[in-house]
Amino acid sequence: MKTETENALTLALNLAAGGKTPEEIALALYRADGPNLNVRAIARVLRDGLDLSIVRVALVLRHCLGLSLVTVALALYQPDGLNLSAGQVAHVMREEFDLSATQVAQALYREPGLDLTGQQVMQALREGLDLSATQVAQVFSRGLCLGAEVIARVLYDAPEGIDLNVAEVARAIRDGLDLSAAHVARVLYALAGLNLDTGQVARALRDGLDLSPVAVAKALKAGLDLTAETIASVLRDGLDLKSRDVADVMSGLS
Repeated sequence: MKTETENALTLALNLAAGGKTPEEIALALYRADGPNLNVRAIARVLRDGLDLSIVRVALVLRHCLGLSLVTVALALYQPDGLNLSAGQVAHVMREEFDLSATQVAQALYREPGLDLTGQQVMQALREGLDLSATQVAQVFSRGLCLGAEVIARVLYDAPEGIDLNVAEVARAIRDGLDLSAAHVARVLYALAGLNLDTGQVARALRDGLDLSPVAVAKALKAGLDLTAETIASVLRDGLDLKSRDVADVMSGLS
């Protein structure tokens, strides 16, 4: 006994043989007095039965059936639909529907979108839209309303193949979120952020933000409210400064 999808595929092939367009066939499959298939099954019939490209399938679902962008994205992504990667979905959504990176991220993240995690959205934006870490940070802040600590954590815990060190994360959140060096220091040090020790924070500020030892010391003082004695210790042990250089830096803080 044929399944509902197999019956729909047979109907689609018969309609195509009779000269019906893919748009007309999709409507016939979707309407209540026809098979009334769910959109994921229709997407499979269009691709596998009528040999339509992924782009053409997406356009038919959106413009012919009048489906929302999220519904189209779900049909492309879910296993019982076209089973595309999130990156492929992101690429189609931006290129064919002229969405901004922010709009794409919103369609991918949580409900009512694809219900992806922050790490999965980042991977999709990097692979599908070729965004930099700084651009991803900006999208997460403006589009998904995530805080700096959460964004830093997502960037640092990125999936395999997108390896960012702490210096690169520091640069991305400074430039993407327009943060001061002191604010970056707080994010890197915070338990909800990267939970780094003071020496690691100092090195990330130096290497990621290209700060001088004096600028690092000022950021540690303003951002973490460290004492002069602690800052001197961080400069010596964290940045490997000699005692004379530490003294020069500390004189510049007073």
